[in-house]
This record gives sequence, structure tokens and C-alpha cells, in this order.
Amino acid sequence: MYIRNVVDASGQSIERNTIRTHRALDPRVAYLVTSMLEDVIDHGTGATVRVRGFTAPAAGKTGTSTDGWFAATPRTCFVSCGWDLTTS
Repeated sequence: MYIRNVVDASGQSIERNTIRTHRALDPRVAYLVTSMLEDVIDHGTGATVRVRGFTAPAAGKTGTSTDGWFAATPRTCFVSCGWDLTTS
């Protein structure tokens, strides 16, 4: 639930929602996936950022040979330099 509180024009709360959480992923799986995505930055196709001096903790996924995109975490970032191919 993204809406926590709804107020009317006078400031009175007309609806209030509580935040409910649940575990979406087994912590062991999250650890393994994060580790693989860190390797993309540290040793894989995204390693250029380390060579250029980026030292902050990071994990990410690069695109394919026909496009140029990159998605990263911990503060999610997505960059796309690709194009749509309508033919193979």
C-alpha cells in the first residue's frame, strides 16, 4: 500500500492505512543474486567503471550485444542507449 493517509480540506484524516510487509525472497537467494550482480561490476562487462575509479558498493546488469543498457543498485539507476530492432 503506497497511500498511508488521506486527509480532507480541513486536515482531518478520512482514511489511514497501515504498512504491511512480507518477505518477498528467501535471504539466501537474495545474497546469491546480489553476489552475481556485484561480479558484473567487479569482474564482468561492467568492470570499466572500476577502472575509471568508481569504488562505491554496486551491483548491476548489462544489456546484450545489440543494445547498450545498464541497470544498477543500491540506489537503482537505469541507463539505456539501445534501439528497437524490428527485424532479426
